[in-house]
Amino acid sequence: MFKHYLLKLIYMKSKKLLFSTLLAFGCITAYITMSSNSGGAMGVASTGCSCHGNNQNPATTIAVTGIPAGGYVAGTTYPITLTISNATASLTKAGFDLNFSGGSISGAPANTMIMGTELHHTSPFNLTGGTVNINFNWTAPAAGGVVTLNVSANAVNNNNATSGDQWNKVNLTFMQATPTAVKDLNQAEVSVYPNPVNEFVTVKTEATVHSFKAVSMTGSIINLNSIQDANNQYRINTQTLSSGNYILLMNDGNKNLHTIFTKK
Repeated sequence: MFKHYLLKLIYMKSKKLLFSTLLAFGCITAYITMSSNSGGAMGVASTGCSCHGNNQNPATTIAVTGIPAGGYVAGTTYPITLTISNATASLTKAGFDLNFSGGSISGAPANTMIMGTELHHTSPFNLTGGTVNINFNWTAPAAGGVVTLNVSANAVNNNNATSGDQWNKVNLTFMQATPTAVKDLNQAEVSVYPNPVNEFVTVKTEATVHSFKAVSMTGSIINLNSIQDANNQYRINTQTLSSGNYILLMNDGNKNLHTIFTKK
């Protein structure tokens, strides 16, 4: 009789302990669900930062620069800048998760972690003037092809809750530059001088060029003004460019041509 009573008592205590454990786990789960994650989350690049609220907000803007507009070259490493912005004064921190469909990531800054083709924050970044820039390197896949980039980013008030946080996401597509669309200007048919250039660079070519553009090493594209003379020479104004290396893009209506020049 006593043995039966003892077994029943142990069973009741075990059941109560199990119930308490499940209740505590449920509370923890609810807390995690209702709280933001300052340490960053993986696998949300395409789905969004739902741990910072359920609603996507366009007030948080996302920009990615560094991959040439004319397409990437397979196997080439590009310096990439991810810019997160939000003008709301109460939002002082930012985080992100991004994932390329191909290639590899390197040179990640502090407070981030690389997991294959994914990069995410491990500690919030400070928004200065409502903006933060995160710099890293992306090496294009050797096999080429179409590459997609998913980015989710947030601007937060760092109160460890979802209230007031604003997140957004973007999907970008990058094409490989085809051999027929890109041609090296270091050939006899075209000459570029002086190089390095101070204020004006001259391009001499037999082609009739429709436009000139300069692409910085961070991917910014600047339209350049030019004047053509009777000898198929184009005098291009580079005074507005900052010092550094640029890709000079020119289009003759059928193809894009490019070469590298340096602004003093």
